[in-house]
Amino acid sequence: MEGKTANPTIRQSMIHDGNTQGIYIGDNAKAIVGDYEIFANTCPGVTIKNGSNATIRRCKIHDGKSNGVWITDKDSLCY
Repeated sequence: MEGKTANPTIRQSMIHDGNTQGIYIGDNAKAIVGDYEIFANTCPGVTIKNGSNATIRRCKIHDGKSNGVWITDKDSLCY
């Protein structure tokens, strides 16, 4: 999800075993993420970047190889 017009609501699922982050919210996007299990991803479970606004509710973020939630203005996607 990226850009000022992005405004999804994402609920009730699993994201796991990815080679990048589980969820990426960037470039001033807005998002509501709820009731998710995000685990075992190579990069952070959730990356929030460049002025984005995210609400994360009742999520289980665990067992990743990097950070659980990463909030940054850096250019790299993986930490």
